[in-house]
Amino acid sequence: MLTQEYVRQRYDYRDGELIAKFTKGKVRCGDTVGTNVDKDGYKRTSILDRPRPVHRLIFLWHHGYLPKMIDHINGNRQDNRIENLRAADPVLNSCNLEKHRKGVPAGVSWHKRDEQWQAYWTVNKKRVYLGYFATMEEAHNALLKFTQERK
Repeated sequence: MLTQEYVRQRYDYRDGELIAKFTKGKVRCGDTVGTNVDKDGYKRTSILDRPRPVHRLIFLWHHGYLPKMIDHINGNRQDNRIENLRAADPVLNSCNLEKHRKGVPAGVSWHKRDEQWQAYWTVNKKRVYLGYFATMEEAHNALLKFTQERK
């Protein structure tokens, strides 16, 4: 069974990386593990004969449990620093999603009439408007603050 104790016996943590405390196959003691990146952009390594995302092992290493979802706060799936990882639900996790073509974060849109960015979120099937902002980044930050306060 995968536990915090087991992960800590096998790895050290250093600035978003897991460092092997063992030698097995191609992995040498002191090597950074998780150099393989899967099709979804997550670093993976094998533990207990099963491939696992490195960010989940790092979260377990620090917190001692594994939530159903772990969110990369800055949206970079390869940035596994513990301060960039948080337990999440689907709503919080989707805050980092970007619309594929325009690079605009979910919950942020351009308000053509007022020529400003607006932030909004849906809560209990009702849209909550968080205000208008001069920049897309300000609107996105307001949205992140709103979702974190709801946690």
